[in-house]
Amino acid sequence: MQSRIREKLLDKGKSDEAQRVFDGLIGTVNSVCGQLLNQYAIEAGLPPQLDVIPEENATPIFEAAISRVIEKHAEQLNEVGSRLNLSPLKQNPYQKTSDWKSDVKTIVDLARSNNLGKEQLEQCAEDSCKTLKTIFTASQKLSLDDIAARIKPCAEFKAKAKGTKDTIDKIKSFLRSPTWHVAGSLADSKYAKTKDPDFPIELLESVQDELLSSQELYADLCTMVRGVFACAAEALQEYDEYKKAWGLIDFVDQESKVLHLLQDNAEFGDLLRDRLSQVLVDEFQDTSPIQLALFLKLNEFAKNGSVWVGDPKQAIYGFRGTDPELMHAAANAIKNVEQLPYSWRSQENLVSFANEVFTKAFSNTPPEEVQLAIPPERAAEAAGGQIEAWHLCAKNNSERWQALAAGIAGLIRDDGVLPSDIGVLMKTNSHCAELAKALKAWNIQASAPPGELMAAPECQLILAAYRYCIDPHDTVALATILALSGDFPDWLQGLQKAKNDWLNLSDEERKGKDFLAELHSLPLLQKLQKPGDETPLEILEQVITAFELDLRLQKMPFPDCRLSNLEELRRLCRQYMEQAQLERRAATPAGFAAMLLNDDKIKAAPGFGRNSVNVLTYHKAKGLEWPIVILESLDSDEKASAFDISIKQAQHFDLQNPLQDRSLHYWPNFCANNPFSSLKEALETHSQQIEAETRACEEDKRLFYVGLTRAKERLIFAIVRKEPTKEEKKKNAPDRLDTSWLERLSDDLSWDFPLDAGAATWKVGDKDFELHTKILAPPEILTPLASPPVFTDSLPAAAAAKTQLPARLAPSQLPKQTGTATLMREWKPYLQGLNCKQDENDLLGNAFHAFFALNPQADQKQVAERLLANWQQQNAVKPETVITACQRLYDWVNSEFPGSSVTCEVPMTWRNDHGQLFQGFIDMLIETSDGYVIVDHKTTIKPDPLAEAASHAAQLEIYRNAVEKATSKKVSKTIIHFPLMGKCVEVEG
Repeated sequence: MQSRIREKLLDKGKSDEAQRVFDGLIGTVNSVCGQLLNQYAIEAGLPPQLDVIPEENATPIFEAAISRVIEKHAEQLNEVGSRLNLSPLKQNPYQKTSDWKSDVKTIVDLARSNNLGKEQLEQCAEDSCKTLKTIFTASQKLSLDDIAARIKPCAEFKAKAKGTKDTIDKIKSFLRSPTWHVAGSLADSKYAKTKDPDFPIELLESVQDELLSSQELYADLCTMVRGVFACAAEALQEYDEYKKAWGLIDFVDQESKVLHLLQDNAEFGDLLRDRLSQVLVDEFQDTSPIQLALFLKLNEFAKNGSVWVGDPKQAIYGFRGTDPELMHAAANAIKNVEQLPYSWRSQENLVSFANEVFTKAFSNTPPEEVQLAIPPERAAEAAGGQIEAWHLCAKNNSERWQALAAGIAGLIRDDGVLPSDIGVLMKTNSHCAELAKALKAWNIQASAPPGELMAAPECQLILAAYRYCIDPHDTVALATILALSGDFPDWLQGLQKAKNDWLNLSDEERKGKDFLAELHSLPLLQKLQKPGDETPLEILEQVITAFELDLRLQKMPFPDCRLSNLEELRRLCRQYMEQAQLERRAATPAGFAAMLLNDDKIKAAPGFGRNSVNVLTYHKAKGLEWPIVILESLDSDEKASAFDISIKQAQHFDLQNPLQDRSLHYWPNFCANNPFSSLKEALETHSQQIEAETRACEEDKRLFYVGLTRAKERLIFAIVRKEPTKEEKKKNAPDRLDTSWLERLSDDLSWDFPLDAGAATWKVGDKDFELHTKILAPPEILTPLASPPVFTDSLPAAAAAKTQLPARLAPSQLPKQTGTATLMREWKPYLQGLNCKQDENDLLGNAFHAFFALNPQADQKQVAERLLANWQQQNAVKPETVITACQRLYDWVNSEFPGSSVTCEVPMTWRNDHGQLFQGFIDMLIETSDGYVIVDHKTTIKPDPLAEAASHAAQLEIYRNAVEKATSKKVSKTIIHFPLMGKCVEVEG
């Protein structure tokens, strides 16, 4: 952000103002507050140096800090929690499990972000218990023991039918471990009326009729409510004391301490008033309550007030502690509001479609605050925009992901779509991971991790080598290295022979003899020396270097993804060491290995780059955009519940005191969002349940708005399509499309998707749109797509060079070596309108290289302007110069090498006979029927272009060697392209 502001000021010739940007406070809310606390530590009464807890370390630090408080309350709350299903023995890996300890953490987080103290939490507990009594009347005694005694005859019934037997099994399970939820759900049980007419079902039904009036159930709920709030209040204090003792602060501390300084410290206020001229807030809708209070207070100290920029329709981070309702109240209280009217992203048809959908979905918002228009200067380029529906014919989720993956493969294979131009949006991370696995079967890389990090073979090899390095007697690690390294094809036979030879020795000969000694002496294992006092990260780097993993991974499919896994291991190691430092304990090599072995939640690194399809949740898509967006999870039907933790708004909002009279609601979720019938009936008209459903529905509307507006050119609805049931088939019913999420958006919207494939007119709201429909099913035979090309070479046998040479080199860094140069193509007029500083030619080259690689067919000027600005070369050449150079080059390639395919920015590695590793990128690789053509761009301007081109012969020769050895195909030409001098020159070594 800081650099972008400086660029804009420099563009306008305001160099002094651009320099003064460094004096401003620019960054996230947390970073700005951190800067203020560091600069005014004395005024804040803080030590001059505090360790800020990184976000990824916050949860384990919190758990360590409050462990004593949790233990203190556990004896009572675990007993009550077992009856309320809130004390799970272990977490369910497939869905979130209700747990009173998690409720404590949630309440602490909300209390801190809403500035609630101990007394306020105690009042919240009493208010929650009071509202519980509007459903649980507590008018009669009915304990779980009473229920067990009453229904025991049902368990002794001799059933004949399976349905009745299933109910009896459920009753017996209840008698072994009685809970309130199962007690209520028993009355909803079924039995075979024909085969078991005497089954005493009335005993079960009578329980449900009386359950809501049970004094014991109400007492358990109130005990849990008061206990969790009391535990949270103590945890707040304990956590603060822990951080003070260890010199730590977290993100909320940074915000709250600055707020308190502004409220209570006149000296700090005077210092800030002299410094602040204006406060600018971006993404205002994502503001937490305490941040809102901070912004309002900062506004009082800014000479020119504040400017807040945000879109309430994109407030989707309620689960992170933001409060859309509070932000809406604040926005309504602000009088001077300017509405931005234009869409600068999507094509016209998609903008029109979004307007039609969301003016009805956000019916309480004036249409002018919802509708967007195409700006006049984009009218021509924004024409068009395609809407599609993909029907996923599937009986289960596995088939669903297979069908969707087949559709995505079709876009890449048949339509020539670049994988990175596709964004697939889903509701949950688990579904993203499942789709990533389905895409992997097509040999398509996804940005979502397809599984666990330690399931990747490269990570298993690294961990085994790491373990062997710290303990050479770890035979499991040794066997894993031998099996996965690929350097020992007969390792198992060798291991067995060594063992047999050892067994054939006499007892005396065996003493002190290691039958694995021969294996331990292998050169590869000799590199894994047992460490002395090295840190875990140093040992990890030693292992990576010993195995030459950069070269090994480059030879495997999708090397970028595997290298990302390598970086993820490094990141985890750094995080482990930071965590140990924050907790003031030792970071040991064995501790890091144990963490990797025991934490099954560590996900593989996300894919990235041009060869990765973007698969992510709707929440993570905010602020991003893609030419093609696929909207998944349209059958989402999540149920909101009053049994949750939520913020209660103040009856009257005060802009001067936005946190006043706010409170917390907490009803223990003892039914796991699946209430038994009598409770469900009581909730239908209850105000708390209606509030929860309304809040969830509004959140879903905003989430869908974010997803739909990510598309630039093509919007695809991925809809689950199911065959009718047997009964429906008898009535000739058509297939069913699951679109429950869409149907919840508004009663005024109809989603009558055509069932037939092809183009059709589709009416949504009051307008007609053209819809293209595809019917997709899991493929019977799956043919994976070809892997993107990887150019690398293995280490030659003669690599043991005795002379001390650089281990790594970039081909472009080689000394000049003259070859033979021949002019192939010349364009006139030349593009020499250059105003580039001598030492910034590389920066200008980066901008040209990026544009040539993108070769955009739309928004060319905007792309060129953005690239030149990114490299601070907007004054060096005009964007039209970049566009013309690109068009000239591609037109020439198409005419000179007809039928060829072009790939840009191709990564390459190659080793010479001295073992030196060359790594770099081939600017342009043209594949023809006769082999390959290599093109390297040079933006220099020289008086003798042929001599300049000839001087790069050594660099081009490296590229030639890498491609020819990796592909076994000939490189027919190596060419230097001078875009500014308008020449293409063939160079021969």
